[in-house]
Amino acid sequence: MARDVAQFLQKKFLESLKDTESELSDAVISYLRAIKDIVIDIDTRRLTEDYCRSFIHVLLDLTDALIHQVPGLLT
Repeated sequence: MARDVAQFLQKKFLESLKDTESELSDAVISYLRAIKDIVIDIDTRRLTEDYCRSFIHVLLDLTDALIHQVPGLLT
């Protein structure tokens, strides 16, 4: 179950990042591209349940940070 949630959030974060890149500053984009590469490299199918839960928390935090950088992202 945690693995499915992690895969879903991973996909949603990457989609949101792609959709909002043009609205972010160059400094923020630079950091997020590095983070994006790491998120892409994580194979949730190989993570244990505990690591999936941790990854879920990281993805939620990343999404929250992205929302705060792009007003209106949720509208």
